[in-house]
Amino acid sequence: MLARFRITLVAAGIVLSLGACPACGRSQPQITSVQQLNQRLQGVWLLQSYRPSVSLEMTLQGMLLSQLGQMQVLVNGSQLIATGPGVSATRNYQIEEVLDQTATLVVSEPSGVSIRVWVEIRERTLTFRPLSAPWSGEGTLQRL
Repeated sequence: MLARFRITLVAAGIVLSLGACPACGRSQPQITSVQQLNQRLQGVWLLQSYRPSVSLEMTLQGMLLSQLGQMQVLVNGSQLIATGPGVSATRNYQIEEVLDQTATLVVSEPSGVSIRVWVEIRERTLTFRPLSAPWSGEGTLQRL
């Protein structure tokens, strides 16, 4: 009977000590690859290049050229805020999948249309490829 009482006390002491130490008995939360990539995306980026898959008409090509080296993209939380000469746009995004240094983002247009965009971050350069027509092509952003 006394031995049983001691075992109960020891078991109760173990349970209480685990409850008093939140990190004991379980692992610390891990940062997921999505959270890690999202942290790397945060900040201000400058549009360096964009090569559309199809030729643009002269007016659109001129507008695109005026944005190179001028348009800044602020990534803040789950929003992209792009500002450049005559352009201001805010879009929400979600990270769909992550593989090493690359990911697929889903960028939501105000109209409700979503555009999938592949991205790769290497040091201070973000390469992006819109996967949805009519925006297919490839571009680069440089971290400021």
